[in-house]
Amino acid sequence: MKNKLVVTLLFFLAFYFFPTKIEAQNELGFKAAYSTELQTFGAGLRGVLHINESFSFSPEIAAFLPVDSRVMLPDGQVADLSTRLVLFNADLHYNLDLYIPDFNIYVLAGLNFTDVDKRFSGLELFEETSVSDLLDVRESGIGANVGFGVDYTIRTGLKVFFEPKYVFNDFSQFILSLGLTASL
Repeated sequence: MKNKLVVTLLFFLAFYFFPTKIEAQNELGFKAAYSTELQTFGAGLRGVLHINESFSFSPEIAAFLPVDSRVMLPDGQVADLSTRLVLFNADLHYNLDLYIPDFNIYVLAGLNFTDVDKRFSGLELFEETSVSDLLDVRESGIGANVGFGVDYTIRTGLKVFFEPKYVFNDFSQFILSLGLTASL
């Protein structure tokens, strides 16, 4: 709970301080993503707050499809495990000057909050034992992101982007994103 409060506070602070310094249009969009750790697809929302020509701030959230598997518990029982993943990112982008019309490449670094929820089914445990006593059912972690991205303006106010990044925390993984943003 404490980790979620820190992430929420960071998002509110970013939205409170950055709008007074924004010189360009802001963007809002959606994305499709792929997690290499769970090997599943997801979708999310993304905002882009342009600070100046060189820097922009991008908060985003992505939720991934659950991954189902069968696991052997320490007491010898077999259970079905469904794993869900939700990512919250706050990235700072540095735009590289390439002087190519409608095309932009940027590097990114930022903060990440990852929430992993594991749900078991098919268990007949003893009355005094619960799943949470055997295994961690819900895990979360704060970490960092590094990566790069490219975006291309397909028409005024509409961009398509591709962004691979690596998330460093207890659930380290590559996240590949492809999406579309529109100017507000």
